[in-house]
Amino acid sequence: MSYSDDFFDEELEFSILNAFNQGQENADQASVDGTQSNQNQEGSQEVVENQATPDLAFQGNPYGYNQPQQQLVQQQVEQPVQQHSYPPPPAPYVPQQYGMQPQFNIPQGQPSVAAEMAYPPHHLSAPTMAQAYPPVLAPQAGFPPQLPIPNQVLHGGVKLTHNRKRKFEPGNDPGRIYQKPSGLGPWGPIVPAKQPYHTFEYCKSTAELKPMRMFSKEELILFFHGVGHPNPNRRLTLWIQNTPAQSNDRYANGPSSGKCRYVDCRAGQNTILKGFFRVAFDEFSDHTGVTLDPFHNAGYMHLHCFEELFDLGYLIHYGAAAYGFSIRPDTRQFPFETRNTAGITRDHQEMANAYHEWVAQQKARVDLIRAQNEYYTGFDPHWVPPHNQRLGYALTIAHMSLEVKGRARKREERGGVHIGQHLGNLDVHNKLKRREARRKRREARNQSDTSESSSSSGSQQPSNSPQPGNGFGFGNNNSPAYVRLGTPVLPDNNIYGAPPPQQPVHWSNSRQSSQEDEEADDGSRGRKRRRIEGAQTQTQPAWTGQAQPQHGWPPASEFSPRTTRQRSRETGESILGMITSQPHLTRSTAQQVQELLQSEPQHVQAEVQTQIQQAAPQYAPLVMPPPDNGGVDRMWVEPQDNLEARLGRLPRRQRREVDEFVRRRERRGGKIKYQSL
Repeated sequence: MSYSDDFFDEELEFSILNAFNQGQENADQASVDGTQSNQNQEGSQEVVENQATPDLAFQGNPYGYNQPQQQLVQQQVEQPVQQHSYPPPPAPYVPQQYGMQPQFNIPQGQPSVAAEMAYPPHHLSAPTMAQAYPPVLAPQAGFPPQLPIPNQVLHGGVKLTHNRKRKFEPGNDPGRIYQKPSGLGPWGPIVPAKQPYHTFEYCKSTAELKPMRMFSKEELILFFHGVGHPNPNRRLTLWIQNTPAQSNDRYANGPSSGKCRYVDCRAGQNTILKGFFRVAFDEFSDHTGVTLDPFHNAGYMHLHCFEELFDLGYLIHYGAAAYGFSIRPDTRQFPFETRNTAGITRDHQEMANAYHEWVAQQKARVDLIRAQNEYYTGFDPHWVPPHNQRLGYALTIAHMSLEVKGRARKREERGGVHIGQHLGNLDVHNKLKRREARRKRREARNQSDTSESSSSSGSQQPSNSPQPGNGFGFGNNNSPAYVRLGTPVLPDNNIYGAPPPQQPVHWSNSRQSSQEDEEADDGSRGRKRRRIEGAQTQTQPAWTGQAQPQHGWPPASEFSPRTTRQRSRETGESILGMITSQPHLTRSTAQQVQELLQSEPQHVQAEVQTQIQQAAPQYAPLVMPPPDNGGVDRMWVEPQDNLEARLGRLPRRQRREVDEFVRRRERRGGKIKYQSL
């Protein structure tokens, strides 16, 4: 049985050699001098018995590596403990990463050549444990040491839950378990500005980069290389993850933390929606989940955006390891979490096999690229594959094939844009969202036209004969050709041959309206209405079949004005839209509603107040106009707000912040009384 060379040190080897030489001298002296005393002979025999025979134990091995272990332990010398160094914590449970492994503890940004390893078959029967990282070197002078291993006995086996009802309990606070990283100063090139700053700066003593700071492709490459990073023990790992739902309270900066960091991300406000896979930038992968919060990463990025910029297959096999970082699927299980809500194996363990299958399929392609171009890094791909050949598509298809059948049926019943339509493609998702928005605008426009037509038909007597004085061959305004602006036009079934106007309307076909919708989506996203252009002329419509006499276009004063009921209904709908468009009524909205009601007559105000009382009774007394005190002064007493009820609806953490703010104001002795609606 042989032992590793690390088991011995110089002092132990020196003691073994001294014992061996002393034993040989005693044996030779005993054989030559036969008159030596029995006490010296017994002492020499004890020394010889404690040593192995030279012919057997030390033949071809002068250092005695084959000596029995129980004898070596007795001679082992206690080593002094090195100052300011801590052993690395146990590696978290991650699947073994095949291919090239990054060499840690090398200068940041310096490419290294790691030994190539064969990629095993993708159909693994069972998950494997991750190999331990190399020993951590001692920190440089002036740099804080790594965090110590937490005492898990102090936590008593407590695990943080992600249950909606229990995650805001006082005992479910991640700050009681996880610590904050150290040694995260700003680094990177200095950005010229009024107040110059570094490209990469961290926020709130956490491992997260400052929120809402996006980076270009070149800056992301610089971040991956880590040139000039202040932490020499940085172990950057890019985790392929799911997007967890309802986890904003775990981020360092709330919803801003989960944004995509790519500056040209095509998602609305760079939001990574649920159903899309993402890439997490973890600079403390050896401490995450043990001493550091797994939700406090440097940043995130759409997997779709990452595959648009970089050659993911090449980076997994060769490119990432050459620059000292790694790319892995997130299949970790944390000791202080009930489950990993961001892992790709969160719902199905078979998702890891889908990842390994896709990586194995990329091996032949990346080997060919590496053989043809040894300087290829994977950061500047020569060709961007289509979406159906990317990892995001493979993971999405695997996820949909493993879910229950009722889930897809529920998505179809719920409607809207879902994962079964975009399949992880961000461009297709945006296109479907624009199409859905156009459809909703058309439905709202048609519904509004129908309601206006019905209200107009109810206020006038329907007639199929020409009416004197109006200049039209029909009297029923409930017609599909009735325009939103209140100007009637000729219908298609004009059997009485009513004349067209002298300055006819420009008719817009469906193709033109769809183009306007496209312009509204790509541009200002405003609502474009049909406009009547009276300055231009148009030939006589061809539906009549015969020449029509030219009559004058009736002036606008001849149209009947809006009725009181229609006017009050429109005002009430406008006010209700202002009230219900936001979760809580604000002071500015209440004042706008009051000004709008003051401009209306008294009988219209009464009907509008009745509508508000029926739809939103809790806001009815807040939007009432101030009473008129004899015309001398307008006074309006604000109703008292039930502040305790509003505070009771706040989460526990926000209530603690409000209480702390109130205590600070009371200690300062402030006289300002804070009041809101």
